[in-house]
Amino acid sequence: MDRPWALWISPVARAAAAHALIWSVAPALLVGNLHQDTLEAAYWGDEPSLAFARHPPLLSLMIRGALGVGHAPIFLLLLMSQVGMVVAAVYVWRSARLYGGPPTAAVAVMLFLISLAATFFAVQVNHNSMLAPFWAATLYYGLSYFERERGRDAVCLGVAAGLGLLVKYELALLLACLFLLCLVVRRYRSVFRRGMTYVALVICAAILTPHVLDLLRSGGAAADYALRGHKVVEASGVARSAFNLLVGQFVLFAPPAALLVMVTRVDGVALHRVVWRHEKAVIAAMLAFGPSVTMAAAVIATHQVAQPLWALPLASSCAVGLTLLFPGAPAAPRGESLIAGKIVLFSGVAAAAFVAYLYIADAVGAAIGRPLTFYAADSRRLAAAVTEFWDSHARGPVKCVVIAEAALGASTVLWLRSRPRYVDFDHAEWSRPEDVRRCAGTGGVAILTHTRRDELIFKAYPALRTAPRRAFAAPGVFGFSHYQWRADLLLLPPVTASR
Repeated sequence: MDRPWALWISPVARAAAAHALIWSVAPALLVGNLHQDTLEAAYWGDEPSLAFARHPPLLSLMIRGALGVGHAPIFLLLLMSQVGMVVAAVYVWRSARLYGGPPTAAVAVMLFLISLAATFFAVQVNHNSMLAPFWAATLYYGLSYFERERGRDAVCLGVAAGLGLLVKYELALLLACLFLLCLVVRRYRSVFRRGMTYVALVICAAILTPHVLDLLRSGGAAADYALRGHKVVEASGVARSAFNLLVGQFVLFAPPAALLVMVTRVDGVALHRVVWRHEKAVIAAMLAFGPSVTMAAAVIATHQVAQPLWALPLASSCAVGLTLLFPGAPAAPRGESLIAGKIVLFSGVAAAAFVAYLYIADAVGAAIGRPLTFYAADSRRLAAAVTEFWDSHARGPVKCVVIAEAALGASTVLWLRSRPRYVDFDHAEWSRPEDVRRCAGTGGVAILTHTRRDELIFKAYPALRTAPRRAFAAPGVFGFSHYQWRADLLLLPPVTASR
């Protein structure tokens, strides 16, 4: 029987908190910039819309709320990501407890928290990572509703599913698997005869309705991107899609499989196989492998080139499914404490591996001319330079930043308190004609990064060719290469704008 309070007094709860601190504090102290996906989602949060260019709106609104708390955006966003992972871990625990004992639930939490989704890729704070708590909550409330037939679980299922779909449409894969479970497991078929099932559907639809209406008004860009954003355009795309699916499955299953092998050697946690003819094994197999199979089917049906990181949101259901296939013996003494210790140990090792990766990527990237801009460039120094340059020529906060490079200049927006408009000529959705005109009206600072794309900035704002400028070099915040990102800051006052 699942008792919510049982987790909070469990050593696993303390281990999950330790994991969250390790993966929010350590990266925040090290890195000077965030991944482009995080920055992109942050800028959409300033749009007065519920239908953005590539994804549903909830993550952008969450990031906007986090950035409104203070002026330490890297730490706040990493903390938000890890709070999401802890919430997901709670639901992973509760899902596993529906079918197994505390040691089984502890193993499931370990498999999830040490997954790449909750470690390396949680630093990106994108739609894949932040879908985790909503995916896990939908999983738990769905299974709990099937098992207990409680109306409150149906209501929570509708809420979790609706909010999850507002983070990323990929949650539909889990909903499809839950639907299939109701068909395959005989005692779950009564779900279709319960009135609360359709109440859950209505709640989910009500949450999605404002987004759908905005999609219809804006031309359905996010839905179009989800269905055709990675369309197969040539025969080689099929092979690439198959390869990417295999890579994604390796990323998803390799870490938990390795941990399961290790945990069998932990004293007091004996694991054994479930007999495949048992109903629980069918449920476990569906949770572990169903979303992956459904994803492959969706990729084939929509003729898309699969992306490896699409597998990341599946980590929580995969962890529960694999753990139920290899459950901990209920009478295992000190099983939870031992697993909690392993969680903290493995989390620390993974964090050390992440730091090592950053240093290696810095050295290799600098050597081949592709520096690790996302994490290594000191965006705080760049933001201060932009602010100082603007203040020396104009009054009031800077209203616009113009650039033709995705990672370096984009980070400036996170660090400037004025939250200027961002115009990036490296991406069509960030250099729309209306944005270019609005930036010309307010004035701002253009950042030249000495690439061929800088010419796009001069084409839009010819007066910049004779505008005041200042050279700047953004240093790296870590690494052995001591790489510097050199740029020129150009003044774009309203009176000089051409559009």
